Amino acid sequence: MPEETKNKEPLSGIMKKLCIIFALLLILLIALIPVSGIVSDRENYRDEAIKKIAGGWASRQKIFMPQMRTLYMHEINKQNQYLFYTLDDCTIDVYVKNEYRKIGIFKIPVYTADIRMKGSFLNDVNVKNNKALLSFNVSNSRGFTKEPLMSVFNKTPVKNIDKDIEIQVPNNTLKIPFEIQFQIRGANSLNFMTGANFAKVNIKSGWADPSFEGGFLPAQKNITDKGFSASWSIPKIATDSDTQEQYGVSFLIPVDNYRMTERAVKYGVLFLVLTFSAFFVFEIVTNIKVHPIQYLLIGSSLVVFYLMLLALSEFCPFWTAYVCSSALTIALISAYAYSVDKKLAAIIKLSLVALYVYLYLLLILKDLSLLVGSFGLFAIIAVIMYSTRKIQWYKK
Repeated sequence: MPEETKNKEPLSGIMKKLCIIFALLLILLIALIPVSGIVSDRENYRDEAIKKIAGGWASRQKIFMPQMRTLYMHEINKQNQYLFYTLDDCTIDVYVKNEYRKIGIFKIPVYTADIRMKGSFLNDVNVKNNKALLSFNVSNSRGFTKEPLMSVFNKTPVKNIDKDIEIQVPNNTLKIPFEIQFQIRGANSLNFMTGANFAKVNIKSGWADPSFEGGFLPAQKNITDKGFSASWSIPKIATDSDTQEQYGVSFLIPVDNYRMTERAVKYGVLFLVLTFSAFFVFEIVTNIKVHPIQYLLIGSSLVVFYLMLLALSEFCPFWTAYVCSSALTIALISAYAYSVDKKLAAIIKLSLVALYVYLYLLLILKDLSLLVGSFGLFAIIAVIMYSTRKIQWYKK
């Protein structure tokens, strides 16, 4: 037989096997699509649970700056109009008590906040012997747990059945000091609005994983395992005078299992390709054949890993679910590989352990995931190249 024909036969066999493996990868990648859909469905189910709790508890709260206004009759057109006093300064002290509320298997972070507003208005309304209305507002009044306490001119705060109180402003008063105290419930986040010449907000909470959001970040913050404290100092010159701006804190769940699982599924193609590559390289090096059905079964177990991870993460911490799911998958594939060859089982076991550790690092190192992922792939390619360096691809 001519030398050219002899060289083509082994190559055609390798290419045929590669085409079969590629077809199996396409089938398994199609199988990953419903897995992503299941993750989204479970996340939507969780969001519906949040809405149900928010309906009975309270949703995200937004605290507006106090206002003071008086009714004035225009001298020319004789029509009534409101004149607003300028809020000169306002200090808001907040203590937040966080807890979880459960509905079914879902835990939702909620809070109860004790809020005290203290400051003063400028008596810049040119109206004599006028009655004024001091008021404050929140985005969701369902969160109130009791009547607010309100006072002016440093008097003892008194209970009020509404969010406003009528006061008499003396003519010779330059500033109108006030104090408002109330307790309110909410979920997920607590935000504040601008609206004073100078505003200061101080928050203390036992929540260890805050996320500061909005147009202003805190000037000072301290985050520990036992909670956090944060302070904002915002002068009027730093705000847009035409619109109110929002800032505050979001009480995040430390690890969102659904987001982590969704990210893990995105690396599914990488897992399938690298695992199949390990089996294929072993075939080339040892000449021990692995049947396409065996490839398909091994790939199926890798796909089921993500379903196990999703299911377990709803009942335990994500890292626990990850360790259990990966250990079961590694044990299953290693035992199956053992039936083919003992050496293959050892290689696959070590390879899968390294891959699952690699994936977990990619999931938890958000900011460094690109760096770790790039060098990790480079190392994997280097190992494959080293393992196949002596293979004569055109010879048996």
